[in-house]
Amino acid sequence: MKSGATVAYGGAADRYGVQPDLSCWAKATFGGTPGAAFGGRADIMDAIERGAAQQGTFNGNPLVAAAALATLTQVLTPAAYTELARVGTRLADGCAKAIAENGLPAHAVDLGAKGCVSYRAERLTCYRDFLETNVALYTASFPWMINRGVFMTPGDEEQWTLSVQHSDADIDRYVDAFADFCAAVTG
Repeated sequence: MKSGATVAYGGAADRYGVQPDLSCWAKATFGGTPGAAFGGRADIMDAIERGAAQQGTFNGNPLVAAAALATLTQVLTPAAYTELARVGTRLADGCAKAIAENGLPAHAVDLGAKGCVSYRAERLTCYRDFLETNVALYTASFPWMINRGVFMTPGDEEQWTLSVQHSDADIDRYVDAFADFCAAVTG
C-alpha cells in the first residue's frame, strides 16, 4: 500500500495500529524530492549492517536530507494530519453524497490525504474486488474532471492526494464537478 506519510503522522502503522517488520517511506516524507528511507526490526536491519546490499542513486544527497527535515518538522506536523483528515473526509463524504443522490454504482474511499471513488457498489476487500470495478466509469470521470479544472492522478485506485495547501474551496470545486459527473452518467 502506498501510504507512508500520507495517511497519518506515523503512516499506516500508526493509523492501523500495526507493527511492521519493515517500512519504507518515499516522496511524501522527502517533500517530493527523490528520496526514500526504510527501517524495521533490529534483526532485519542487522542484515544491512552485515553487508546486504542497500544502494540508491540519491543516497547521501544533502538536498534530499534537508527536504526531509523541513517536511517532517515544518510541514507534516500532527496538526497538518488533523487538517488533512478533515478535508479528506469532507471530500470523500461529498463524493459519497453525490453517489447516493444519483444511484451510481460506486463508493468513496477516505484514507487521510488519499482517497478515491471506486466504481463498484460494494466496498473493496481484496484485489479480486478491485478487478470488478467499472473501469469505463473511471475512464469517463478523468477527462470530465480535467475539463472542469480538477486534476486527478491518472489511476482509478488513487484519484486524489491532498496537500496542506488544499482548502475547503478546493474540496467544494472537486465535489461540485464530481456531482455533475454523477448526474450526467445516471441522468
